[in-house]
Amino acid sequence: MSVDIQRITDLMWYLNIVWKLPIQITLAIYVLHMNLGLGSLAALGAMLVVMLCNIPLTRIQKRYQSKIMEAKDDRMRTTSEVLWNMKTIKLQAWADQFLGKHESLREKEYNKIWKSLTGRLSGVPELDKPTLDDINLKVRSGMKVAICGTVGSGKSSLLSCILGEMKKVSGQVKVSGTKAYVPHLHGYLLAMSGRTSSLVVPMML
Repeated sequence: MSVDIQRITDLMWYLNIVWKLPIQITLAIYVLHMNLGLGSLAALGAMLVVMLCNIPLTRIQKRYQSKIMEAKDDRMRTTSEVLWNMKTIKLQAWADQFLGKHESLREKEYNKIWKSLTGRLSGVPELDKPTLDDINLKVRSGMKVAICGTVGSGKSSLLSCILGEMKKVSGQVKVSGTKAYVPHLHGYLLAMSGRTSSLVVPMML
């Protein structure tokens, strides 16, 4: 339902582009012609070439999007079946079988999304470069550690790696005991315990 609503919203936006685009192009060419003369034809030719090059790219994107939606529909259908028949699955001890099926569908959807992204960004060499490398961190029980650095230096990525939310290419991550993560929601804390600050600060804002 949400996907269909989003498509209807996008349709209304693109319908306005249909009548606005010719007007914008005409005005742009007119202004260029008044300032550059016949040189404005070069700009018009370049714009037409770019528009023609977008046609095959749009078709490729549409094909990938269709495959992603098919994989997503299969996963959502399986999830709905599991939720509706949870009692039967538990009684018959079929949890492992359905879990394996669900994971395979998620892997299929992930592969299609990744192919779509790599297809669009095939010219970017940084895709093969890991987000974090050469990290050697060991924190013993009872230690208090502060991770400092500039914006984009990898502080949040390191925490995501410890939580298991990032794909690990090599190495190992070991966490003893339980773990909890409180995201950075506010720019300040009160001079009291962490539990009290987490309860009081949201009430003040």
